[in-house]
This record gives sequence, structure tokens and C-alpha cells, in this order.
Amino acid sequence: MRLIEKNKILNKILYKKTSILLAIFLILVALMFVFVDKTGSEVESTEMDANLEIHDNWVLLDDKEIIENREMHEFDVLQVYKGKSRDEYYNIANQKGAYLTWCLEPKISQDGSFGIFYTNRDYFIEKYIDKNDNLDSNRYSIFVKNIRTGEEKTLVNGLLETAYLTNSWWISDDRFICMKAKSCNDIEPVYVVCDVEGETSILYIPHEFNQVLSYVDNYFLMLNSSLDKLRLYCVDEKNNLVLIKKMVSFDPIESGDISEKAEKVLLEVSDEDGLKLKLIDVETGQEKLLNNPIKRNSRVKNKIYFEKFFFKEDDIIYSCVFESNYKEKYYFKYSD
Repeated sequence: MRLIEKNKILNKILYKKTSILLAIFLILVALMFVFVDKTGSEVESTEMDANLEIHDNWVLLDDKEIIENREMHEFDVLQVYKGKSRDEYYNIANQKGAYLTWCLEPKISQDGSFGIFYTNRDYFIEKYIDKNDNLDSNRYSIFVKNIRTGEEKTLVNGLLETAYLTNSWWISDDRFICMKAKSCNDIEPVYVVCDVEGETSILYIPHEFNQVLSYVDNYFLMLNSSLDKLRLYCVDEKNNLVLIKKMVSFDPIESGDISEKAEKVLLEVSDEDGLKLKLIDVETGQEKLLNNPIKRNSRVKNKIYFEKFFFKEDDIIYSCVFESNYKEKYYFKYSD
């Protein structure tokens, strides 16, 4: 009997020791994988750095120095609307197979006092709860939130005129530009200035200028994509639209950006030799062609998965990701 009890005790001790050793082994294996992965990434990154051939006037940067996004986005929205919680609305949406968006594309004003966001709550309630079958297309409203008080209210009512989900940005502490139309099928939606009290002013932009390439504060760059013509606009304190500059490109325009004070325009253009950069001085109209930072041979050897040009204040920045190491982003700065 004592021998059996002794064996039981020994088995328990052996089991505990085995469990501890197994746990230590698994931890060591996990650490080894982390080390190998990190070392491999570092080697791959180092090899990539060594192989890159960069044009003069471009400098490879540490990615921690760059902040691409000029806008703040994060703020919380209320989880209750017209007596029901967000979860209750989503339960109804799931039951009816309907699409509900509670908060989309939140953007905070320049001084952080207000936030705007898109939602189709009003359309959802009218269509699926109040059962108004006359609504045949999804309609979005724009809500504003007072960050200090927490109050939220509707600025653009999607039941009356739908708000488009693109091209909205703050131009001051209490005004923003958005695009809206009387219905989703309206072929000529308009850009309007809207303040936090819901007052709106139409911006009479020629309809052939149908794409916003870039914006910064109250300046924005519009493109006529069929003719590659550009117009730089400004909205003054009285919501008047002011034409700053007319421009034209003889090469197809892929994208563009505006410097912090709208003194320069950067265009990404394409021709038979590939992608090029065109830098335009807004005041003088003087143009300057800039080489792509990475030389052609390096671009052939190291295939690029993604690339982008933009201004960081007045500095021209190029960012790219290579197919061979898509987890790492490279940044280059142009120096004159």
C-alpha cells in the first residue's frame, strides 16, 4: 500500500517537472521564431538599402520622422439614437438583412472642438422601422458632435438630400466642405460649405472640374480629368469661392498635392518613360520636373508594391513599399 502511494507521489512530481520543462521548451521555441523573424527582416531591409540606387537630391529617411495624415480622426460617438441603442439597431439590421452604418469617416475640426461623421441611421429608421418603401436608395446624413459637451445633431439630413461619402474636409474651426445632392441619382452633385449650425453656402465650381486632387485648410485643387486641367481654389471667411490659379499639364495627371500654405503644387504625371513629378510654384507658375527617387535599374530589380508622393509642410516626401518586403515602408525627402 505504501509502495503504491509512493509511486503516485513520484508520478505527480514527474508530471509537474515534465510540464515545467515542456513550457520552458515552448517559450524558447517561440522566442527563437521571433528572433529569426526579426533578424530576417533586418537582413532583408539591410540588403534592400544596399541595393537601392537613389537619384541625387533625394535622401532616405527614418519612417518615424514622417506623419502622413494631416487630420485627426478619433472621437467617440453616442451609442443611443432616438430611444434605441446601437446594438438594438444592428440586431434589427441583421434580422432584416439590411445595411446600417453607425459612424463613418469621422473628422475633427482644426481646433478639436467639433467632429463630423457620416451615418445612414435616419434612412435605416425610415426604411426598415417606419417601413417607408418609397426610399429606394441608401442615403447618408452628416452629423456633428460638440466634443466639449458631447451633444450630437444632424447637419445634412439624408432623407431630404443625400450626403456623398467622399470629399469632405474642415476649412476652419467651425466650417467644412462636403458634397451633396437631392438624391443619389443626381448627376450634378454640388460642393457646399457647411458650418456647425447647419448653415450652408453653395460653391459654384464648373462641373467639368470633377475631382478633388488635394486640400489643405481652405485651399483645394480640382482636376478636369478629361483635359488634365487644374484649378486651385480658396474659400474665404464669407464662404466666397476664390480662384487662385489655373494650370494645365501636357502629361496625364495621376495624383497631386498642395504644400502647407498652398504656395506649391506637386503633380504626379506619367509619360512614355514612366512616372515623373512636376513641381509648380503657384505665384510665378514656374515648373520643375523631378526624378523619381529610385533609379530605373533599382525599380526593375526591386518591384514596387505601392508608392505615393505628398507634402510634409513644405518638404516633398516619397513613400513606397517593395513587393519583397511589403511590411516595411520607405520614406525619401527631396532636398533642393
